[in-house]
Amino acid sequence: MGFKIIVDSNVYDPSTDTFLMADAILEHPRVGQAMELGTGCGILSLVASQVAENVFSYDTCVYSYRNAIKNVVINGLRDKVHVFLDDGSDSPMVDLVIVNPPYLPSGPLYKQDALSCAWNGGPDGLRITLNMLEIARRKVRRGGSVLIVRSSTQDSDLFFNALREKGFEWSLAKRQSDFYERLEVYRCNRL
Repeated sequence: MGFKIIVDSNVYDPSTDTFLMADAILEHPRVGQAMELGTGCGILSLVASQVAENVFSYDTCVYSYRNAIKNVVINGLRDKVHVFLDDGSDSPMVDLVIVNPPYLPSGPLYKQDALSCAWNGGPDGLRITLNMLEIARRKVRRGGSVLIVRSSTQDSDLFFNALREKGFEWSLAKRQSDFYERLEVYRCNRL
């Protein structure tokens, strides 16, 4: 995509889910303001800068926060992509929210470290997803969209019921099967 990306050792390496989301972002109509929750190294916020006038990037992990800033700077996008060490709940209202949450289920005895925060979605794989979805619901303008990654390892009934309860209509934007899961990106429109 023409970006130079550095990924620090305590930050999630862009993978299949990242690139699937990047494709969905690039197919999205242009918007004024976009926001990414859980930015990691910042690659998806950089991609979002191609379809948004301004991008607000949030992560609660200090390693990701620092890494995202580094990538914004080396790609010359400091005027367009703004990185914050926060969960995004205090962000301005936006037209597009990008959510590629930690979605893999963890076992009950799992020991968490800095890197596992990027993939560990809790016992059912949905704990972080549902928290991020609630923030997205509060921050996306009516008529705006949320792009969210879902894994087949998550409980589909819980996921789709949460979308319904939060007042979203959704459609499948992208899908790809990996060796142990199916990844999907949904475009969720706030009614």
